[in-house]
Amino acid sequence: MGKIHALDLVPRKVFLRVSLAARLGLPFVLLACGNAPPPEPMPVPRPVPPALPGAAKTMAAPRVDPSRPLEGRALENVVAFTQLYNDVRFFHPSDEALRADWNAIAVDGAKRVEGATSAEELAQILGEIFTPVAPTLRVFPTGLRQDLPEAILPPKDGSKPKIVAWRHDGVDLRMGVPVYRSERVNDADRLPSEVYEAELGGGVSCRMPITLYADDRGTLPHGNAAPSEPPPGGIPPTLVYSLRDRETRLADITIAWGVLQHFYPYFDIVGTDWPAVLRKSLSEAATALDEQGMVAAMERMIAKLHDGHGHVVRMLKQPEGPPIPEASTRGFLPLEFAWVEGQLVVTNVHPSAGAEVRPGDIVLAIDNKPVDAWMAVFEPRTSAATPGWRRRVATTQLRAGKKGEVATVTLKHPIGEPVTVRLERSLGWTDRLPQEKKPEPVAEVAPGVSYVDLERVKPEQFDAALPTLAKARGVIFDLRGDPKIEPEKLGHLSSTKLVGPEWKVPRVVRPNREGMTFEVERWFVEPKAPRIRGRVVFLTDERAMSQAETWLSMVDHDKLGKIVGASTAGTNGNVNSFAVPGGLVIHWTGMRVDRYDGSRFYGVGVRPNIPATRTVKGIREGRDEVLEVGIEVVTGTSK
Repeated sequence: MGKIHALDLVPRKVFLRVSLAARLGLPFVLLACGNAPPPEPMPVPRPVPPALPGAAKTMAAPRVDPSRPLEGRALENVVAFTQLYNDVRFFHPSDEALRADWNAIAVDGAKRVEGATSAEELAQILGEIFTPVAPTLRVFPTGLRQDLPEAILPPKDGSKPKIVAWRHDGVDLRMGVPVYRSERVNDADRLPSEVYEAELGGGVSCRMPITLYADDRGTLPHGNAAPSEPPPGGIPPTLVYSLRDRETRLADITIAWGVLQHFYPYFDIVGTDWPAVLRKSLSEAATALDEQGMVAAMERMIAKLHDGHGHVVRMLKQPEGPPIPEASTRGFLPLEFAWVEGQLVVTNVHPSAGAEVRPGDIVLAIDNKPVDAWMAVFEPRTSAATPGWRRRVATTQLRAGKKGEVATVTLKHPIGEPVTVRLERSLGWTDRLPQEKKPEPVAEVAPGVSYVDLERVKPEQFDAALPTLAKARGVIFDLRGDPKIEPEKLGHLSSTKLVGPEWKVPRVVRPNREGMTFEVERWFVEPKAPRIRGRVVFLTDERAMSQAETWLSMVDHDKLGKIVGASTAGTNGNVNSFAVPGGLVIHWTGMRVDRYDGSRFYGVGVRPNIPATRTVKGIREGRDEVLEVGIEVVTGTSK
């Protein structure tokens, strides 16, 4: 990785602040394709777009560069391009870089450098690619250090120009996430004397100022690169490219790897060899045979983050209207299952499945492939901070397939030989079957014991139930999933103000997270009437992630109740997202959240005070054994 060096120049005063942090509340499907209008003239790409129904007849078909290996010198060339691409994009503050078409640079650049046969040729090509957007950048064969231009030195006439540098709080990737910002600022402690130097790979190195002087016409030296123009027909920027094109696939890895290299805040915890991941992912993308092969390659790369929020969404163009997630077009088996006692067990059955499938049946195979073999396919493509969350997410993939497709499912009933049933993947992606047979969202589950399912209860239902909850002998809150009400409701459990865990947004001003600091924010919850004074229990397990873990962290820290069940997913903090050419959207955790004492939360989560789990026997009997333990704790009958 590179290092920052300072020339011996005199510090100057702050003058300029150029903000890039406007936020617009546009529909997610537009944001997911990079179509959010930017606050400054940051252009959208203009390659040859694919033909779309209803589009102008002059639009050409997408280029398709066949799959072929990327190895040896060619691989090292693209690695060097990837490093420099992201260094310049996120840390060189020139006006030209601000206006650049970074999708087009990624797609065209990887192809241009691949064929370089020497360090000298690679340095020349990289200079040709990036000098138009970074006029003060120097790229050269390692060992042949080049001087930087006079434009980075203080003006000889004694004038006091403005000073420009990038500052990223998280990183704003134009996806409408208001907590993250990227802006060009002026900083009295950072002059154009601050120079980033790095060995890029492939035998080449670079020197790049990460601050620049600017006058009334813009950053110095003035360039003449024209801003790019949007594609015709209102096409979302990333969807003018095709994942069938090898150039696009390499560009996607280049972009995604670099965003995470500079801004993912957990590399010190996960211990991933991220540079090695780059080489492997580029190689897989180069040889992917189709769109699904590229999705799998990207998923395997994101899985190396060990991030419970990390996942890849493929957006699909539509003849009319905005693009849609590919998952919304898929069908799902009419049953729910989970791993219990080391076996994949049916936990719930939709009426359309028929009488042959019952809760408690063991799933042995799907489409004649053993379930363990399916898990070996999906788990390496699943990003998770804990084994429980990885297994849960990978298991959901076993239900998915082509809408309306008939699958064969091999089952083992409690008695008899295995049977094979045919089930149509008839459910949509929003059709949900609960894992357990639960009471109503608000119910009395024992004399004087109230139950509230925080995943299903509506705010008005909760408020209407408050008088009953306040008088109850005990209250069981079910948090085995995502809460649908705000954590301010925890104020009914406390007589004092509650303080949430620290939300640490990384502040990044140098490549590779060098010198990364954190801007800290917290939630506060005021006491609320009426006060719930009975015994309180929270049920949870690996399905509780992010906001649910904020709830449970406060419960645990302030002793608001007993926690019953299993450890949570170990992933908290606001999600960040970005789109890459070809319609892939990558989600990841953009901030850091630790325990109240500063120790690690990521990958650990909230642990229960009283462990409880399901059994195959309990599922067959239609019992919710975790809820039963919660009732015992509240009533004082637990063993």
